[in-house]
Amino acid sequence: MKKILNFFVISGLLSISPVAFAQNSKPIAKPSVTTLPNGASSLTETYDLWSVNCGIQEGKKVCFMLRQEVNDQNRVVVAMNIMLDADDVVSGNLTVPFGILVSKPIRLHVDDSKTVIETGVRTCVPAGCVVPIIFDKSFVAALRSGKQLKLSMTVAAPGEPPLNDLFVQLNGFGDALNRLIVLQK
Repeated sequence: MKKILNFFVISGLLSISPVAFAQNSKPIAKPSVTTLPNGASSLTETYDLWSVNCGIQEGKKVCFMLRQEVNDQNRVVVAMNIMLDADDVVSGNLTVPFGILVSKPIRLHVDDSKTVIETGVRTCVPAGCVVPIIFDKSFVAALRSGKQLKLSMTVAAPGEPPLNDLFVQLNGFGDALNRLIVLQK
């Protein structure tokens, strides 16, 4: 009787289709992991006066360029960050000092160029007032070859005096932008 029972148990197990026990032979696709060069999760590189910073946020690369101009007390007076969007449009933000007249435009031009971008303050934060900027291709070419991005604005004071002596140095801008383009891909 024991042999008959063993026979039925073994026959039953062997009759079950091997498909029921088969495992999917295809490996389960792992979600793609975004990394930076050499598997880093963040990086900072310096190109003359500009830095390129990248990190991974929510599985995506977030990279930008940064330049800060400081005064004699080593306080940041003007900061500029640059990013690329999905279409490689160069944009960013300037952070300028408090005390400017936000109802008047801020003018940007490279060196002594007559080509001017006019923009305005978007908001103010503890570090200063944030000025969004979008550069067209010809302005990017001027930034690459220029020495200074000059800023012109109006002081929020009686008589509304001009403030024309702020600038962002462009040494290393072109190399930093080239690296940013490579890292964004």
